Amino acid sequence: MTTKPIYYFWSFILAIFTLLGFLLLYFRTTQGLLVTNLNNITGWGLWVSFYVFFIGLSVGSYLIFSLGYVLEIEKYKSVGRLALYSSLISLITGFMFIFIDIGHMGRFWTVFLNRNKTSVLSWELQLYVVYLIVIFMQLWFLLRKDIISHLIKGNRSDNLLVRLVLNNKYDFSGVNWDLDLQKIKRIGYVGIPLAIAVHGGTGAIFAVLKARSFWNTGLFPVVFLVSALVSGFALQIFLSSLLKKKNIDLIRSLYKVLMILIVFDLLLFISQFIVSIYSELPAQTSIIKILTTGAFSNLFWLGQIGAGILVPVIIFIFQNNGRLLFYTIGSLSSLIGVFITRMNLIIPQLTIPVLAGLVEAYESNRVTTMYKPSSAEWLFSIAILLFSVILFIYGLHLLPITADKRYE
Repeated sequence: MTTKPIYYFWSFILAIFTLLGFLLLYFRTTQGLLVTNLNNITGWGLWVSFYVFFIGLSVGSYLIFSLGYVLEIEKYKSVGRLALYSSLISLITGFMFIFIDIGHMGRFWTVFLNRNKTSVLSWELQLYVVYLIVIFMQLWFLLRKDIISHLIKGNRSDNLLVRLVLNNKYDFSGVNWDLDLQKIKRIGYVGIPLAIAVHGGTGAIFAVLKARSFWNTGLFPVVFLVSALVSGFALQIFLSSLLKKKNIDLIRSLYKVLMILIVFDLLLFISQFIVSIYSELPAQTSIIKILTTGAFSNLFWLGQIGAGILVPVIIFIFQNNGRLLFYTIGSLSSLIGVFITRMNLIIPQLTIPVLAGLVEAYESNRVTTMYKPSSAEWLFSIAILLFSVILFIYGLHLLPITADKRYE
């Protein structure tokens, strides 16, 4: 919770970015997908990569929260509020990215009316709604004690929020707040499998596409879940190093778990590579060539391998008991690496035509295997990222996210 001047400052900044967002949204609505470099071959690009990345961030952060408040692993409770709040912001950010990627944005609601029981994507969208409700419910029960306490201390006992929560009883000492923790735990019994289903379902959206053999494997949803945990732990290390600097033991513990997850993620990736190479299927071996020696080789070696694996591992080996700055750099590098991995899993596969000679059969710049994000795509992405950061900071000042002293 914050003082009024800071509150008004961040309210103003958020309002400015919201206005900018509406202006960009109007531009995107009137111009359609012509502002992008997406084409009839590569239909998913930068925005879908960001969408998958942030959904993974949300799920990974939520599972970290659940380790403390549902499975009652004590050391994770100190980062629980921050993890759940960042899970919510990440989910909203992912929604914004997939929203602007929709061809007819004004028709997004029709999917909830015209359901397709055989569609993985349709089921995934229903899961998103339930997952969002679960996060809101747990966040409310987690924070409401401090929110109400702050309102009462500010002589605002007549506030509608206070009356709603305390049932018109203003005796703060008479409320059993331990029941809130029990409610959080019970909701979490649903939330944990739901979160796994959410991002496993995201991976399944790609895995069920039979025409894309590199995706068409049962391992793909598992790869998405492990990467979600990697990004979730990396995000909590990064945020904790900025907001919970005194808790170096917790950060060091989180970083050790991050290393285990990175190694596990690498093993899954290697196994997928080996199977693709030994299968000798052109659709799979061509992906390996594109990633390792082709158009995406720089992103693969410098981003996915270098930033995503080597930098965090080197920091762990040589600075395991070192300064907080190194953990900050290692976690940020891991986040960048996971995002680039998402790009490398999605975009290269789509640059390969399903039918041989398809590109040559058309004389159109919208039928090509070449894809490079346009300036507009980057502009919209940066705007969404900035808006999400401002929204996150605004919430930190408005809500008692870092105010829980019981587990510090």
